[in-house]
Amino acid sequence: MNKNSLLSGVLGSLRKYATALILAASVITVGMPAAIAQNVPAATTPAVTNNTTVTAPDAAKFDGVAIYNAAFEALRDYHKDLQNPVDRAKFIKEWQNRHATDGALNTEAGTDKAVFEMMWSLGQRFDYYNLPEANKAEQARSDASMAGIGATLYEKGLVSAIKALGKDPKKEDVLPLFKLSDERPIIVAEDPDSDTPSGKAGLKKGDRIVTVDGANVNGKTLDEVVSTIRGPAGSTVKLSIIRKTATGDQNIELAIVRAKFIIHVVKSEDLGNGVTYIKLTHFESKYGVEEMYNALTAAAKGKAIILDLRGNPGGELSQPISMAAMFLEKGIVVQLIQRDDDDKVTITHSFTPTAYNGHIVTSTGQDITKTGKRPDLVVPKDMPVIVLVDGGSASASEILSGALQSNKRALVIGQPTVGKGVGQHVIHLPGDRNMHVTSFEFRPAAQVMDWVGIVPDIEVVMPEDANTQEDPSSDAQLNRAKVEAIAAIAGKASPARAAAEITARKAELKKKNEENFAKEVEARRKAIAEPANKPAADGTTVTPPAADKSDK
Repeated sequence: MNKNSLLSGVLGSLRKYATALILAASVITVGMPAAIAQNVPAATTPAVTNNTTVTAPDAAKFDGVAIYNAAFEALRDYHKDLQNPVDRAKFIKEWQNRHATDGALNTEAGTDKAVFEMMWSLGQRFDYYNLPEANKAEQARSDASMAGIGATLYEKGLVSAIKALGKDPKKEDVLPLFKLSDERPIIVAEDPDSDTPSGKAGLKKGDRIVTVDGANVNGKTLDEVVSTIRGPAGSTVKLSIIRKTATGDQNIELAIVRAKFIIHVVKSEDLGNGVTYIKLTHFESKYGVEEMYNALTAAAKGKAIILDLRGNPGGELSQPISMAAMFLEKGIVVQLIQRDDDDKVTITHSFTPTAYNGHIVTSTGQDITKTGKRPDLVVPKDMPVIVLVDGGSASASEILSGALQSNKRALVIGQPTVGKGVGQHVIHLPGDRNMHVTSFEFRPAAQVMDWVGIVPDIEVVMPEDANTQEDPSSDAQLNRAKVEAIAAIAGKASPARAAAEITARKAELKKKNEENFAKEVEARRKAIAEPANKPAADGTTVTPPAADKSDK
């Protein structure tokens, strides 16, 4: 089976400028994809793509016809809503030669708009068409290696400053706040990994960066500073930092030699009382399963585990299945309903204490069960497990959290997840683009999840004034998880949420998500109605953008 993508479009490809304000608390890893830094192609095929690649024409000559035709073929051959031959014939008639003579494919803007219009005609929430920059970024995340210094930075005080503007701040009031200053300095968000250049050089969590290569950072944006810190492997960057110590501020000069390093997606922390906290950023890294195995092996020596999947947008399909096996002695992990040409195939992945089972049923009458060796059970079956999720947890996160919840292996805490119960083939297109084509539905533990998500056993709303980056104690969800973990260790675990209550909550969420998508469909319609690249009233462009890194 081809590798599939479970990447989320959590924010949607038409989000308003104000929505970007929620990214104010985000951090940026200081490095550049190694393949870009060295000006050579990536050494391996990204794990999130399948084997379907359309050879691109000479990059110096844009070929809109080739891009459009390749996109058309990808939708025709893979989209789950075109499995029926009658529906597929209608799609072919409407779109195959739609722009054969109108000149729309003569420009990049016209071509991209034509592809978006064709893709959106199928009415799927999570089909994506990625332009070159987003395509390269996606490949880099899978490769999981960068060339740089390996530090994670943020602008201290930005979230508070934006909140102080009120509920609906104006763009002209917000933009100046993204300029660094003594009141909003650039800070190292966490201790760098020991195998990164910044870790080896002694950079620490809380360090304030004052200058980069002698130039003061004030007046610049975080992105601008990061771009100056990044650079090719082997080159040196000089940082002036201020470090707070018990005896006062200390001025330190660091000369850091940039190098290639691995971006770790799993972080572990001992919270005390035998509780281990494990954060998984996404399921895209080719090292992710190995990192999770190592983290769980260490955590299994303790008494309880808190697995944090908040903000985790998904990744490759195989990873949550492999990770579920580390927790589950037995049970169904996920059921896939996918298109195979004109056929519908249902594949159920499950484990017994001694084996892996793949049960395959097709609409043509085939019924096959394939059995193999299961991955090792890493977490003791009686060890309490708490899973944290929120409105940014999607796709592969929903598979793992849903499988652990439905098999009564974990207590889920937080907020309902995205409800992205469909997955995509990632098709490489000419012009350095790609397309995520929805080709299958997935059901964690064989439970329908699309449009509704995973409903936590215990819902905890984060306080409006919470700023977990600057004040970890404000993390109400993690605080509750700690309480539940300690109670479970003492044999006083909270019960799972009642099935009837979960069913009622799912109905509410389904209605809400359908209403939100109806608004997005209208926004898509308006975007397509505008000429390509025409500025909108608020200064943004109406040409539909590709899903960027914040969508992933």
